[in-house]
Amino acid sequence: RIYQPDFGPDGSVQGYYGFALDLTELKRAEEELADSERMYRTVLDNSPASIVQFDRERRFVYVNSAYCERVGLQREDIIGHTVAEVIGEEGAALTAPYAERALSGERAEWRTWQQYEKTGKKERADQRLAGEAERAIA
Repeated sequence: RIYQPDFGPDGSVQGYYGFALDLTELKRAEEELADSERMYRTVLDNSPASIVQFDRERRFVYVNSAYCERVGLQREDIIGHTVAEVIGEEGAALTAPYAERALSGERAEWRTWQQYEKTGKKERADQRLAGEAERAIA
């Protein structure tokens, strides 16, 4: 609410102008969105599949717990870092053409052996990427 005094010619307050806006519907929508985001984050984070999201510069913006376990790093050691910094130059080069396809809106799928530098683990991986102009999800 905003109140503004209405001054008369002599400078005395003659009354007030008021403005009020009912934000009930906006607050309800914000709460529903927050609930939905929490639910999806819980589902994604508890999925046994590795799920990541990266931006156009191929910097991680989201990783789930399964991915952290797979690469042997904590979430804070991945978010904000590039794919090359996390899985190495060779792995990043291998995935680059698929990432570009996903960032252009196409779906990309491939099967490869993935070597994780931090854990030394090498495993067969079925990879799927989908995305849009700004972000891709694997």
